[in-house]
Parts: sequence; structure tokens; C-alpha cells
Amino acid sequence: MSRPDNELERSAEVLSDVGEALAVSIQTDVMITLVAQRLVPRLCDICVIDLIAPDGRIGEAAVAALDEVSALRLEEIRQRHPVDPAGAHPVARAIRSGEPVAQDEITEQDNLAIAQSDEHMAFIVEQRYTSSYVVPLRSATETLGTISLLGTGARPPLEASARVIARDIARTLALAIEKARLFEQVRRSERFLQAVLAGLSEAVAVLDSEGRIVFANQAAAELLDFGSPAELCGAPPEAIDRRVEFFDVDGASVPLEEMPCARQLRGEDAPPMLTRVLQRSSLRERWARVSVTPVVEEEPRGEGERYLVSVIEDVTELVRAGVLAERSSPAA
Repeated sequence: MSRPDNELERSAEVLSDVGEALAVSIQTDVMITLVAQRLVPRLCDICVIDLIAPDGRIGEAAVAALDEVSALRLEEIRQRHPVDPAGAHPVARAIRSGEPVAQDEITEQDNLAIAQSDEHMAFIVEQRYTSSYVVPLRSATETLGTISLLGTGARPPLEASARVIARDIARTLALAIEKARLFEQVRRSERFLQAVLAGLSEAVAVLDSEGRIVFANQAAAELLDFGSPAELCGAPPEAIDRRVEFFDVDGASVPLEEMPCARQLRGEDAPPMLTRVLQRSSLRERWARVSVTPVVEEEPRGEGERYLVSVIEDVTELVRAGVLAERSSPAA
């Protein structure tokens, strides 16, 4: 059965506003605050968005109300008296079941189940809670939290069309939260990788499947005569070629397309290579052992992105001492 035109328009309007709110920031706390504010007073008088903490606690994350004072009071109350995950509160029940929990009429007995403290009970009575609709924030694999839509005073319970809108918003918000957390996880991984690799004396560069440098440490930037890792990342091959030239052990120039990374990208054998690196600007020469390792970022639904990790080890002193020259053969 299709929705009436006015209900479709209402749904589209609210979802559009929520979409705009989610586009403002990729920070979870900002997103949920803006979403809660978009739903008051259009769907409810008070909106609370709760997220599940890593340790399983239900941590209040955002509150919006008809007036700012009430929102701040409830936020402080929830911080001091969080919802018990094992209790009878509708938020806890929605999280455990993964299904919406509706209360079309909140009785005094219901208030006892909702209230987490005497202070919270006094707030509920003062605000005159009359109805609630709690929707779980479900990702593909888990429940992330809930959206609670509360009616007070004379506001009637949410009608069926509004409940559909609330569920649509919950799905959209859950997806945005999941993406934001994945993005932050990637950023933490990158910061960790940078911290580990930045202190290495070996030059390290990571290339994507198109041959673009997506990560490099300071040693790689200095060896290839770039001012910084940021300047090196994304530099086209011709920019590298203008700064440095590679030679094999016999003194023959080796073009970039014959270096191990390029050969690996073409699916050819790419054994470690001993090369002389000449910086064109300063005519500074260094001997380096270049090796490349393919890495595949696994994904749940099949093979993921393929990267190449290139390590350029400065072996100048070893070559000058005659240690490597006796063991190395010309580049293939």
C-alpha cells in the first residue's frame, strides 16, 4: 500500500534535512547532535540518541528538546545516571531485541521503568512524558545504539507514517555512524603506520594498483629529492624522473618502467635490485637495494585493494666496501 502524497513529501523533507545534517561532518558526535536537532519538533518534543560504548555500556550521546534548558538538564541527568543495558528501559529493550519499542501511552508504572534515578523521575513528571518511540540503530552486523522520540504534554503518539520515517532515519544514521567509525579506524591505522615508518632509516613508499604513491616516509622523500613525504605522494612518474636517475651495477641508466615496482605492476618477476640513485639537482649519488612486496587489503566480500610496498635500503657504505658489489648481478 503506497503512502499518500503528503506523507511522501513529509518523509522526503525530513530525510533531506537529515541528509544535510550528516553531510556537515564525519565526526560521530557532531552528526548525531545535528540529527537530533532536526527531529525536534517535527517528529517529537524530545529526542535522545544513545550509542553503545565499546565496553557495552549505553552512553547518552545527544539530546535535543523544545527548549535548550530542558535538553541540557536531561543530558546532565543521563550522564550521571546512564541507562542500564539489562534493565526495562525502552532503550535497553530496543538494543537487546534489535526492534523498535513503542509506547503510545506512558503510565506512572512506565515512568518507574524509564526513570534511572529520583532526579530523572522528577524531570519526566515535570515534562509530562505521554508517548515514546525508540528505534534501534542497526548496521549490517550489529546494533550501534538507538534514537528515542518522546512526546510530551498534548502531543499525540507517532502515527504510522512518522514511524516509517523514524526507521528510515535510523537506517541512514546507522550507516553514517558505521562509515565514520571505519574512517576513523583508517585514520588511526595511517597515523600508526606513519609513526612506525617515519623513524625508519630505510626509504619506504606504498603504491596503489595504478602505480600512484599513496604513502611515503621522510627517508623516501629525501632519497628521491622531494621536500616532504606529502610532496612525493601523488607525484607522477615524470616528476620523479626529473629529480632522480637510476643506474644498474654496470652504469647503464634504468628507466622507471624497468624498476621493480613498475615490473610488479605489470605482473612480471621483480626480484630485489641493486641500483645507483643520482639526484639530478645536487649530483649526489647513493647506492640502494630496491625491493617490492605486493599486499592485498582483504575485504569480507572478496579480494580488496592491491598495494605495493617498496623498500629502498641505502647500502652505499656496503657497496663502497665491496661487500654487495661482489654478490650482486646486473639488473635484469
